[in-house]
Amino acid sequence: MNKNININEMLTNNVHLGHRKNLLNQSMKKFIININKKINIINLEITLKSLKNISFILKNAKKNNKKILIVCVEKKTIKIIKSASKKINMPFVCKRWLGGTFTNFKTLKTTVNNINYLKMIIDDNNSKIKKKKKEIYKKKFNKSMSFLEGLINMKNLPEYLFVINVKKNKNALEEAKKMNISTIGLVDTNNSTKNIDYIIPGNDDSYKSIFFFIKKIVEIINDV
Repeated sequence: MNKNININEMLTNNVHLGHRKNLLNQSMKKFIININKKINIINLEITLKSLKNISFILKNAKKNNKKILIVCVEKKTIKIIKSASKKINMPFVCKRWLGGTFTNFKTLKTTVNNINYLKMIIDDNNSKIKKKKKEIYKKKFNKSMSFLEGLINMKNLPEYLFVINVKKNKNALEEAKKMNISTIGLVDTNNSTKNIDYIIPGNDDSYKSIFFFIKKIVEIINDV
């Protein structure tokens, strides 16, 4: 685990701030401390312990060439998810989870092959295909890439799924469970811990909090 991580850093990045008390999901009750009358405050000592446990999983995955698919579909975090995933050479989903990504993986691979074929045609300057037809191919390619960019190099199902905002990505978690893929989730106080093998209690709404966790994932994996 990166030795510089500490509770003060998490406080600075709003990791401890949960939702209003009336929105508490009972499965998250054990991860909060009652020190505020209006909102649930996440126990950062538990969060820190969770990060330490998960750091070993992430490092071992990297050492053994196992893939971790990172899923975060918040519009404000698209750039940092793309950048982080490329730094650690891991697949990602940053716009929308496509149903069947895991459970119908053969179809996904076929789609990816088609995208690669389109790319080959578009880049072939010696092709006899008319310019107008190439423009149609470009539009198809760009549309497909907007959703599948982070999955192009994923040859097989990943060993781990790392989800930020489990409520928005519950379908991904359900598919992972069906396919026996281990799941890691950043879970806020209003969300369920269902289908999550490794829970990181933390704020999944704040940009600062999300950026903090993504940064730590990169540091942990690259520290191998």
